[in-house]
Amino acid sequence: MENGVLGSTAAQVWQSSCDSVHAVQVILDRNKLLVNEINANHDSRSPEDLKRNVVLIRELNTNINKVVELYKDLSSVFLNTVAKPQPYPTGAAS
Repeated sequence: MENGVLGSTAAQVWQSSCDSVHAVQVILDRNKLLVNEINANHDSRSPEDLKRNVVLIRELNTNINKVVELYKDLSSVFLNTVAKPQPYPTGAAS
């Protein structure tokens, strides 16, 4: 029974970690596109493009904050999982 509970917990932690890493990757991919567009707008020196950069840079900043939060949550889940005392398997010596 204990192994089932531990296995279930490990599976949940693993799935949560995978979901977080995937979310981070999606945001980083979007940031790459944003940076490329920001650079192109900067190089064009068009007033409209430079004005658009303000919006793009704000989105980039928001995305960076999201990545920081996702990594913070991921770190917290990992530390809480590792720090939990694990029960001895049935029949093990103490």
